[in-house]
Amino acid sequence: MGKQPLPTTAETGKSREGHEQVAEQWEQQFASRIDRLAPAEKDLVQTLAVIGRDFALGLLQRVITKSQDELNEMLHTLQLAEFIYEQPATGDIEYTFKHALTQEVAYKSLLVERRKVLHERVGFALEASFARSIDDHLSELAHHFARSGNSEKAVEFLRRAAIQSLRRSAYREASAYLNSAIDLVRAAPESIARSHSELVLLNILGQVTSVMSH
Repeated sequence: MGKQPLPTTAETGKSREGHEQVAEQWEQQFASRIDRLAPAEKDLVQTLAVIGRDFALGLLQRVITKSQDELNEMLHTLQLAEFIYEQPATGDIEYTFKHALTQEVAYKSLLVERRKVLHERVGFALEASFARSIDDHLSELAHHFARSGNSEKAVEFLRRAAIQSLRRSAYREASAYLNSAIDLVRAAPESIARSHSELVLLNILGQVTSVMSH
């Protein structure tokens, strides 16, 4: 059998354009479904989108200011509408978005300031929920605090995540955490505290770079 001719640039462009149009149509459908929800349930979907693709009921109860009965009822409604589903878990009840695109669209629909507030709320909820095992959630905590605009907390957890990675000999990962932390520190107004924090991070990064170069 002869070789199939490779697609031309024009054909590739049309194919890409077609995929983009289909993706846009799907996004519009998901956005329309979210908009048709009752205000409280739409707010819940957006909050869940900030938490992530998967979320535990215990964590959610720390983030949402609703009674347990109200929250359970809204979660049940979202399950019936096939936005989320409960997944098997040991201990706490856990849920996940049925479609990743639902989470993405719900997240994008949030105003930036509201998004920041929710990320910070999730960050503090995670910190409280996993106080005894916080080292297992350093990256997640850094992610939420960085997106909330709480640079001080984000830098703290990025530094701790970097040290943890360094101890596991995950040097590239440690370097990435440190560079993210340094970027956040340098974006802050000049101060003695900022200079000290930057110096600490640069010293650790120097150690990582030295090990990686050997």
